[in-house]
Amino acid sequence: MCLFYFSLMTVHRSEGLEWPVVAVVDLARQTRSDDSPILLDPEIGAALKGTDSNTDDSSCLFRLLRYQKARRESDEHRRVLYVATTRARDYLILTATKSKGDSGSESKTSIGLLTAGLTSAGITTEEWPFSREDSLPPVAVELPAVHRDVKAYLDPIEVIPSVLPVTSLAAYEECPLKFHYSNVEGHPGLSTGGSSIPIRRGNLVHFALQHDIQTARELGNFDRSLHPRFVHEALDLANRFRSDPVYAAFRGDGVEHEVPISLRLGRFDFSGRIDLLGAGFVVDFKTGRRDREPGYQLQLLLYALAAPREKYVLAYLSEGDIARYSPEQLKTHLPRVEAILDGISAGDYQAKPSEKLCERCRYRKICPASMASSLSTNLKNQSPYDDAPGNPADSIEDEDEVDLDP
Repeated sequence: MCLFYFSLMTVHRSEGLEWPVVAVVDLARQTRSDDSPILLDPEIGAALKGTDSNTDDSSCLFRLLRYQKARRESDEHRRVLYVATTRARDYLILTATKSKGDSGSESKTSIGLLTAGLTSAGITTEEWPFSREDSLPPVAVELPAVHRDVKAYLDPIEVIPSVLPVTSLAAYEECPLKFHYSNVEGHPGLSTGGSSIPIRRGNLVHFALQHDIQTARELGNFDRSLHPRFVHEALDLANRFRSDPVYAAFRGDGVEHEVPISLRLGRFDFSGRIDLLGAGFVVDFKTGRRDREPGYQLQLLLYALAAPREKYVLAYLSEGDIARYSPEQLKTHLPRVEAILDGISAGDYQAKPSEKLCERCRYRKICPASMASSLSTNLKNQSPYDDAPGNPADSIEDEDEVDLDP
């Protein structure tokens, strides 16, 4: 007997994961128009919408803020669409209703953004005519009554995740409760706006190296709302890998960027992407702190099990340094992996609080065991562009903490 199962989740929850077949549905849905009478910007200020509904008599400032907001939303729409359409390993299924109205409005939908690319690739669409009979619910059938003793379960049923990103082992070892918030509950966290800056900067480093981007202007197109300062920092880190002699052995022809991998350990499926895969090596780019290397070792171990090579390298681009591991060295950490998987299977999510860990945790405001000091609360009044290396906010989130697919 063949058993089939599927995962139903949002695009944001699917980041870093991969499946053989992925269906992305309802691509013709349009975003709701924003009729807010007031728009706010932390740098420019506030602006009110005009009072005449027949003509747009709003001020130039309001029109500027409205344009900037629409552009940010459009960029986020494209980013989420990219994530959704790159989760499939073998087959990608796209569905959308065919518009009967204005074709101009269709261009603003997800399917409208994809149409030109699908056409140029020679991919044809298949139309399924709407049938009212097929849309009707099934007729209810009266079933015979069954009398049996029913036990009421009043306590919540604990869900054990079966599909995990490769970074999740380090997350559990660091703090099981944090792992639970992220991978079991799917909670996005309550971090400040600035705490995502290092993550976005790290993603741009991957984009620059994967697509051989040489200019900050071109790189900024991948994250238009990110301050140019951090775009330049990302490009500098990418250029360091391209030019620093310490990385010379890992440059050249025959290497692959962002190679998807999948691995099954016991009842758990792990998925991720190898930053750089060569004939005899695996390289993982790191733009964060080196004190997280014990967690990085677990990530490299999964790579070693999924893609056997002679050596595995952590490339610390901020420091211009590397850390090398052999397969034998990485396999010494198998007992750590077994202990982590046993803990997840047993539902052991006991917190491991510390002041340093809690102050950079995005769950610090909801965690009952949090030991975050006043530093965390003071950050909410800080500009997001103050998240520069060396500033206190730099310790809140690390760009290597979340496994995003560039």
